[in-house]
Amino acid sequence: FSLGAGWSPGIYRQAFLPLIRECVQLVHEHGLLYHLYDDGGCAALLADWADAGVDCVSTLPPPPMGDVDLAGAKRGIGDRVCLKGNVDLFNVIMLMKPDQIREAVRQTLQAGARGGRFILSTSDSIRNGTPIGNVRAYMEAGREFATIYL
Repeated sequence: FSLGAGWSPGIYRQAFLPLIRECVQLVHEHGLLYHLYDDGGCAALLADWADAGVDCVSTLPPPPMGDVDLAGAKRGIGDRVCLKGNVDLFNVIMLMKPDQIREAVRQTLQAGARGGRFILSTSDSIRNGTPIGNVRAYMEAGREFATIYL
């Protein structure tokens, strides 16, 4: 029930957010964490999900694939929710050159890692056809910059 499926934020809040709150409550009653996955434009709902008690939100796609400004999300809800993702799987991982990928990963970690509650990840799965050198560049940059911005 993603906004990417065409729901407006208003309808989403009315139809789906109450169900998410119920699920979060049930999961927490069992001592577990609630991870919400949405790979569409979801910036309008980040505060709603935090208020609902969601523990982790992914995939936080940046423009042009989505609409999440990671630094803004970190300022807005990063003290209450673990943020996961934000590296564009297509425009960055698949299409960029390794040195550009390295810089994109560095910028993502700079925006999201400070203070913890951030997991570096792509904005969805890495697709077939992605150059293996690009995947390696992504992984190596993650290791290189993992602790610099904490």
